[in-house]
Amino acid sequence: MTTSRRRRLDSSCLDTVTIPDLIARKRDGLALSEEEISLFVNSLGDKSIQESQIDYCLKLGEHEKEKQKRRT
Repeated sequence: MTTSRRRRLDSSCLDTVTIPDLIARKRDGLALSEEEISLFVNSLGDKSIQESQIDYCLKLGEHEKEKQKRRT
């Protein structure tokens, strides 16, 4: 059984969280909260996120899927 590492950001500090902060959290293997995911999705919608950041996030997701496949 695997456990995801989860260190939540206080929702009051989401005003100061940046997309690079979220990317770093995912890179470090931390799970994102619903609020953090919403921030990311909203950034996609209002186009305030760079294409390179989107690409990197997608690659992180693919890498995580591959790691999970190898575990099973």
